[in-house]
Formats: sequence, C-alpha cells, structure tokens
Amino acid sequence: MIRLIERFGRPLEGGGWPFLIFYVMLICALTLSPFEFSMSYSHEKLGAIRKLGFQSFFLHFKPGDLIANIFLFVPFGAAMKRLFSRESASTVLIILTGFLFSLSIETAQFFMQRATSLSDLIANTFGTAAGCGLALSRIWMPGKRRMQIYRSLPFRIFAPLFCATAAVVLLVKPVLLNDASDWDESFVLTLGNETTGDRPWFGEMHGVALYNRALRDNDVLRLSVEGWEQDGIVFRKSLGANAVIPFFEKAGDTVRACDRQDVVLVARGPFSWGHPSGVVLKGGCFSGANPMAGWTAGVKKNPQFSVEAVIRTSSLNQKGPARIATLSRGNDRRNFTLAQEGTGIVFRVRTPAAGPNGSIVSARTVDGLTDGMHHLMATWNRGVSHIWIDGVLQGGHVGITDTHAPMMTGLGRNRVSRMAFGFFFLLPFAFSLYPVFKRKAFGCTVFFSLFFLLAVQWILYLGLGQPGDFIFLIAGTLAALGGAGAGWSVGSARTRHRLPPVLSNQRGIV
Repeated sequence: MIRLIERFGRPLEGGGWPFLIFYVMLICALTLSPFEFSMSYSHEKLGAIRKLGFQSFFLHFKPGDLIANIFLFVPFGAAMKRLFSRESASTVLIILTGFLFSLSIETAQFFMQRATSLSDLIANTFGTAAGCGLALSRIWMPGKRRMQIYRSLPFRIFAPLFCATAAVVLLVKPVLLNDASDWDESFVLTLGNETTGDRPWFGEMHGVALYNRALRDNDVLRLSVEGWEQDGIVFRKSLGANAVIPFFEKAGDTVRACDRQDVVLVARGPFSWGHPSGVVLKGGCFSGANPMAGWTAGVKKNPQFSVEAVIRTSSLNQKGPARIATLSRGNDRRNFTLAQEGTGIVFRVRTPAAGPNGSIVSARTVDGLTDGMHHLMATWNRGVSHIWIDGVLQGGHVGITDTHAPMMTGLGRNRVSRMAFGFFFLLPFAFSLYPVFKRKAFGCTVFFSLFFLLAVQWILYLGLGQPGDFIFLIAGTLAALGGAGAGWSVGSARTRHRLPPVLSNQRGIV
C-alpha cells in the first residue's frame, strides 16, 4: 500500500499519471462521442449479425482507420511502460491492459451509433505494444531533457499564446459560420407540409407571422395572449412583422398576408375551415405562389429573424419532423423550418455551420406540446436559436459553447459532450501556462486559466450574443486544475516526492 501511495504521489517521468489520465480521457472522447447510449443500437447490430454473419460485421475496416487506431494507442502503451518502469509489471501485462481497455471501448460502442470492429481491437492492442517498444528504445527522450524543453523560454512564450489563440478561434469560428449568407431567395413559404408533400402536419392553424428581427422575452410573452384581429395585427407590425398571415373562416383556398399583395398562399391537398377562425389541415398545406425573396434578402443582410405560429396538433405522435412552417424547396434544402417531433418542437436554420438542410445543429425541445391550443415562437440571431411555447422559454436553445462547437468537433450535443469540449478546450492552455510561473505556479496557473475562461465567456455573451453555459464553466474549471496538475508533474524541479514521516518510517516494515 505504501508503495502504491508513493507511486502516485511523486512527479513521475514524462508527466506520469496526470498525463496517462488525460490521455485516457482523450481516447474516450474520441471513441465514445457523442456519448449517446441506447439498447436500440445493440438490437440493430444484433440484427445485422444475424443477417450478414459475425465475420462480415466485425472485421470491416479501412486502411486509414486501421493506421489511426494503431497510432491512437501508441502514447498509451509508451506512458504505461514509462509509468511502471520501476515496477514489476511486464510488457505482456501492459499489452493486456491495452487490450482490455480497447475491449471496453468496443463493447461500449456496441450500444452506440458507431461501428464495433474486431480489427479496431487488434489495431489498438498492436499500438499498445508499439508504444511499449518505443518507451524501451533509444529514441525515447530522457525525462530531464523533456523538462528542459518544457521550462525553456521559447516554450513559455509561444506555447500559451498558441493554445490561447487556438481556443479563441475554436469558439469564434462557429460564430462567423452562423449567418444567412447561403440562404436561397427562390424558396417559397409552405405551411402544414413540405413542398414535396411528404412531411404532412395534421392539426389546426390559426395564424403565422414572420419577423425581421429576433424578438425578446417580453415581446413573446405579450404575443402569446394576442389575438389575430386588427389590434393583434397592428401590434405584430409594430414589432417588425414582415408578413402576418391569419386564417379566417370562408377565405377560400387562397390566403394573403395582411397588407401584402405579394405574399399569397394557395391550398394544396385536403383541408377544412374552422369556426370562427382557423384552418384544419388534413394532410394538405398552404404553399406560397411567390418566393419570399424580399424577406429572405433582409435576413441575409441582418442575420436575425423570428417565426410565430398558433396551432393545435391533432396527434402528439407526429414525426418527420412534421412541418408546421418551412421556407424550403424540399427535404434536402431549406432556409428555416419549424416542425413537430412527437411532443417536442424542432427549429432548423440553414447556415454554413448547420449545413444546407439546417440539421447538423438545430434547436429542439423534448416536450411541451399537449392536445390544446399553443402559441409557438422561434427566434434566431446569428447562430443562437430559442423556442418559446405559450410564452415560456424552452430548453432547446442553441449556442456556441453548448451546441455548435461540440457538434463541429464531433463530440455530440448532450451534457457529456459539452463537458468533454469544455475540458479539452482549456486543458492545453493550462498545461502550457504552468512553466511561465516560478513561484506558486500551481495556484497562478489555475487563477489565470480561470480568468481566461471567464473572459472568453464574457466576450461570447456581451460581444457575440451567445447564451451563458454553466456546464462549459464547470468543465473549464476541472481543466484548469488538471492542466496545472499535469504541468506540476512534468515541470517540477523535484524528481521524487517525499512521503510524510510516518509513511517513510514504515517503509522498512512494508
């Protein structure tokens, strides 16, 4: 036990256990993202095994993936060998550890939307063995030399600057890619279905409005109780409504936006009029006779807008998602779409970051709909989307740190993905910052790393209009502590940690 405490209590060669822990977390982030586990994925794979056979399912691989899996585990094998170089652990035992670690990953991937492959297991084990060989070879840089490089003046100057710049670019890039520059001005507005007719929404629709700006909370709350008579229309116009489309009884098969002769929607498919207002869509839709070119051009120039709808769904099981309002040309290209997915709402907006279909990163609510009347509002402002139901802000907002950046780095969009992104966002900066300080380096590294984290979050909030993200701050705090700990392990001038006197006196007994 005393030897175990001493092993993990001293700054070991090459970064020691902090580096190994960091690298294990990195491997998990790369191989298990987006961290979405489900028994349905295992059922699909079991069905594929029955259909294709065990060999064809588990032995599929590409040369590039094979090489990547080998190199992925080389640092793991090298770190393990150097970490236990003074212990009795043999190379075979370390290779077995790499095999079991890889087996755990492949087992977890069996319950994810990722491929489980025996070839990956073989490649990872081979990479662990190659790392052990590297650690035993002459090309391995001595620990003293590595510490000299780590504490050198060029590293202390350029490494923190490089890591800080890379981190800022990682966050600012999604903001620059979240505009409406690629919106198509030829798309038409369609209510109740897709333009291709294969995403029908069934229910009552009482009014739809498009705005030239992202409305605020108090505006949305006021609109949630406004009707669609003349006073309500005037109020919507005062808030910047570009097109207000109410549905009243006996309007025929053609509806027009108030005070707009160019916004005309024609009925297609089955529908009926409600009493005294509202239209009941039964698989049909109302589609624009002309493109919304003017409104689209305005959003491209000033990248923000809002879409409002008052609806009552006929079924809480509608999927697709079922289109409530969409400005698109079909299922593969859109400017925006407001739709129903079960009891939730999906809001897709086309940007260079979200893709031409707007589905790479989209806002959605898990639930919120009932069989009653609902007022829906979705707003978008340069990549930040919000969804309100009956004047209440839902949890489906989309921001840079909580959705776009994790998605664009391939980590996913759930909480674990966001934690992983926040951790790896700040860890390199904290690690590179440690050798800058000579006294109280650990505390100074944590303090300045947290200051940098808060400064970045403040700039995102004030300058770029992004929502705050508490999970990002928690992950960044852990990264600051982890980076400072790894820096202490590598850059400490001590080569051996002194045990407390009580433990030191007992070493002879043990």
